[in-house]
Amino acid sequence: MRLKYSLQLKRLWRTVREMPIYYLLMLPGQNFNPLITKFKDKIIILMVSYINNDTVAAPLKLGANDYIVKPFMIEELQRKIEHYKEYQILKSIKISTRSIVNIYSMI
Repeated sequence: MRLKYSLQLKRLWRTVREMPIYYLLMLPGQNFNPLITKFKDKIIILMVSYINNDTVAAPLKLGANDYIVKPFMIEELQRKIEHYKEYQILKSIKISTRSIVNIYSMI
């Protein structure tokens, strides 16, 4: 069981290193709003121990993408990472397609 968990963590770490993702561990009394605002063009996943306006709603309004409640299963975090990888790919395809349409409309 421990080996399986260790292999999952290694796979997850490989995935995370390739992506522009920031994880913020939301601690009570800490103000992470400036960080969220500064890096809102990156994928930000909040790690929270409970859900309320200060830990989830306000950071999401500032630009954080998602949150995960502690304790969490590693598979849940992997699913969120895969979701955002796919989202980034689709977003880049949409931009590329829009650029091609704009080029053809100029001809």
